[in-house]
Amino acid sequence: MSDPRGRRELRTCPVEGRTVLINTLIQTLPMVSTGTSGGRAGQRAEHGGWNPHDPPWLGVEGHTAVHRDPAVHRDGLGAHEHLRGDLPDCLALAVERISDLRGDRRLRSFKLAGRAVAGRSTEMDLVALPFETPLSNPERWRDREVGGARCLQVWDDAVAILAWAPRVPMETWILPRTGRASFGSSSGGAVGGLTSHTLLRLHAALHADIDVVLVDGEPWRIELRPRVVAPSVYTLATDMDAHGWFPELAAAWLQDFCPA
Repeated sequence: MSDPRGRRELRTCPVEGRTVLINTLIQTLPMVSTGTSGGRAGQRAEHGGWNPHDPPWLGVEGHTAVHRDPAVHRDGLGAHEHLRGDLPDCLALAVERISDLRGDRRLRSFKLAGRAVAGRSTEMDLVALPFETPLSNPERWRDREVGGARCLQVWDDAVAILAWAPRVPMETWILPRTGRASFGSSSGGAVGGLTSHTLLRLHAALHADIDVVLVDGEPWRIELRPRVVAPSVYTLATDMDAHGWFPELAAAWLQDFCPA
């Protein structure tokens, strides 16, 4: 695996079609430093109403080429800017900025969201993103992942794999190891046992509450989502999760910190 420091990627989950931004400048787990400080801040607009986010979570560097090794990901291409002022002013600025950003044909989607607090100016995030048609095949995704860098553990008829596009650091999926098993099949005992074991490892490593979600499908799975990242204005703007941990690094760190 290449050195993840200073990297950013937009990863699309091949199962759910959800896109996650992973940027190592976003510090989300204080126990281990995975990124670098600083960042490239663009010039502030002359009118003073908007300025690029510092550090920018997305950037104009990169290409729109889609990589598929093993699932969809691409350079963290886009624009991310912070707007502040009265709400009408923010909206007017957003219209102006979107009009400008449309000049870059690589940018295909625009999102705006923020939070208004009584007695304070409104702060909003404007995000421009590229779009693509996501893959969706949980069985094929799992079969490629078993034994790979994100595979945490194989136990009888179950396997624990760190999500390719995790909502939060160390989001882990536990699935039947083979076949297109439905919920309630004979693989249930193995999946449940590995889920309990994996929960113990995550609790020991993170000291955090963990959401446990059952998802039916072919095959069915249990998703473990550590509650280690608070929602941000950025995620509201894009309906997209963002954090700073690549699952490959998380898997290697967890294996070293808390072996199976």
